[in-house]
Amino acid sequence: MVETLPLHPEPKMIWFDQSANAPRLSTPAGVARMVERCAEAGITDLLVNVRSPDGLALYRSRLVPHRSQVHGDYPEDYDLLALVLEEGHKRGLRVHAAPDVFSGGRWSHHHPAYVASRHPDWQSVVYGLDPATLRPVCHPYTRVPQGLVTGVPINNEGVGFLNPGHPEVQEYLLEVLEELAREYPIDGFCLDRGRYDGLHVDFSDHTRRALAGRTGERLDGPDWPEWVYRILRPGEETVPAAAPAPDTHGGVTGYAAPAGGLGVIPGTRCAPGPLFGAWLEYRAATIRDFFAAARQRVKAIRPNLFFGDYTGSWYPLYYQVGVNWASRRYDPGLPFLPPTYADTGYAELLDYLCSGCYYPEVTVEEARAKSSPADWYSVEGAADLAGAAVMGATPVIASLFLQQYEGNVAQYRKAIAACRARSAGVMLFDLCYVDGYDWWEATREALA
Repeated sequence: MVETLPLHPEPKMIWFDQSANAPRLSTPAGVARMVERCAEAGITDLLVNVRSPDGLALYRSRLVPHRSQVHGDYPEDYDLLALVLEEGHKRGLRVHAAPDVFSGGRWSHHHPAYVASRHPDWQSVVYGLDPATLRPVCHPYTRVPQGLVTGVPINNEGVGFLNPGHPEVQEYLLEVLEELAREYPIDGFCLDRGRYDGLHVDFSDHTRRALAGRTGERLDGPDWPEWVYRILRPGEETVPAAAPAPDTHGGVTGYAAPAGGLGVIPGTRCAPGPLFGAWLEYRAATIRDFFAAARQRVKAIRPNLFFGDYTGSWYPLYYQVGVNWASRRYDPGLPFLPPTYADTGYAELLDYLCSGCYYPEVTVEEARAKSSPADWYSVEGAADLAGAAVMGATPVIASLFLQQYEGNVAQYRKAIAACRARSAGVMLFDLCYVDGYDWWEATREALA
């Protein structure tokens, strides 16, 4: 059992995205101005995106390529983290390093500086059907052929993911975290994209061997991905969907394949195979083990660092990205998962969890009025669901995507109030919206 650190006073956090805030943060004067505005608004914690979704640094690193090697929006060797630390600590604010973890490139732009370009064998491998033969094929994400038929929509904003299960990937990223803990006086970490890209990955040889070792199956031959799930071919779309299983939050938690039938996982063109649940459990165990190692490594350097995580709140769907952020005591209620899946929960490893309550509807009543699929398609419902899944193992900090309230500052204020009422605090994503919409005064009033 790990001992977590208390976050006092009430955390009122804001995210500093690299790309979106380049006009604001690319000069020391701009950093000072933004940090001062945050302090005046009542913000307590600054989350600095030190490693971008394409795996680039805005700090001095011997391990991570600097952003200026690929993009021209910040000066060469610019150290955003050092500047925010100086300005934030001067004003009594906590500063957390917020690195994107398992991403490391772009699908459409394979720059040689990207870690995924330098280490092709580290890339996540995508499973699909060859468009000519409709046979299963597996390709690293940078070599996915045009027209590949995948069983799920790939909506990753063009971000290229590394394979979280590859030992060299894990060791590289653990060293990145250690370097930050050792070289900078940060107050904590908030890890982002500590996950798989989606159900279309990972189908590398490494994953195949690991899954075979866990299950005792041989998994040889080109058809091995179909042990996990089968992508429906043209003409099979009429196969009935799997039966829904109701949850306790006014929606649906998951789906059980009918005995003796294919069954389609809703939202996909996939029929679960005999090892679907085992594969999901392997991925979730991989992420749990990485978080355990990451916590141990950074706490060994500085025991008082906060170790936090940033995930989506939609727990009933989060198995799709290979993550179980709930407590180990929580029953996921997903009938296609093995009984041991709960052991992959890692809330107990965190000092806090930022949970993305990304819905324009704030109240449960608003969600119901829009005939939303579940109560958790609202800020209130999402915060309640996250709290129920975490079971008090760590503080949940409900988090908002501010673009969803553009033009409606009253709804923005209401959303902040809901986060504070139903969780341990609030996290605002992102600085660019607060400043771009000139919501500083509204933020100050809502956080008072």
